[in-house]
Amino acid sequence: MMLSKSRLENVTFLSLNALNIVCYLLVIVACLVSMATSGKVMEMPMQAYATLVCIALVANEIRTPQFTKDYLRFICVYRGRGLLFVFLACLILQDSPFNIVVAIFNLAVGLAYLILSYTGMDPLPSLLANHRTRRSLSARYPDLPRGSMNTKMFDPNAFDSSFGFPNGVRSSTATTGTAFTSSKRPPGGSDDDDDDDWNPDVVVTVTGEETAYRKAHRKAERGELEVDNEAFPRPPSAAETTDYGETEYGESEFDGTGRFSPIHLEDEEGLPRQEFAMGEDGRYGADAGYYRKAHDRSPVYAAGNEREKGGERERREGMGW
Repeated sequence: MMLSKSRLENVTFLSLNALNIVCYLLVIVACLVSMATSGKVMEMPMQAYATLVCIALVANEIRTPQFTKDYLRFICVYRGRGLLFVFLACLILQDSPFNIVVAIFNLAVGLAYLILSYTGMDPLPSLLANHRTRRSLSARYPDLPRGSMNTKMFDPNAFDSSFGFPNGVRSSTATTGTAFTSSKRPPGGSDDDDDDDWNPDVVVTVTGEETAYRKAHRKAERGELEVDNEAFPRPPSAAETTDYGETEYGESEFDGTGRFSPIHLEDEEGLPRQEFAMGEDGRYGADAGYYRKAHDRSPVYAAGNEREKGGERERREGMGW
């Protein structure tokens, strides 16, 4: 069974923690042996200090205190640990065979840490921190078989007969990946709900203000305004020619497959909607990526464009809006 990168790194850190603790314990034993076998009084205080330092290093390896992080940061990096092991190896080097073996072992570990300091490996955490990380990884990512990716494709030609938006999710080629949904009401709503803040079946401006087409459409639904089907035409679909003129597409926003790019979709309560705005050239579109040629009778007007608002208001009044 292959280990993930996080688990492999955690196992490596735990092994290094155990190796450090073993080295410190060997130095303590070597100091005690040197104090017991050596008859020189001058070496005893030095061996006693080395023993106390190694005991403190063992405690630091198990749990790193804040004092070490603030004032002894060199112990937390590989280069500092390497120099520390080289110093301990020189400190316990005596005539005793055991001391020689321990000194060589600590010297080798110190040189290995000096080599690791030139790699991009993260600093070594404490033993308790690595143990908590291991438990967290075991709880979050158990060793389960990897499932297959769901590649179910939907029919891109399924359209809602009541409106010009696709009914369901549109799946295109790998270059587009476009998907948006059509629904007259949000989930849980009913036809009697007066939800003026949300209606995906009508075109709204980027500013979020209600357009004239939306107002008239809602009045017609309530029976307050009698209109024919041609008075309030539906928004045109992609890649088709409508009464408003030929459909045009921005090169950077459209791939030529007749589908909207994801930049034109805005997710609101799980259901995206199409938004249009008028550009400076008098054309309507979403982020100037998809737009229609200017025409005299449009269901959309730009609420934020003062120059075009007056002409659109006159057109609305002439149509009885």
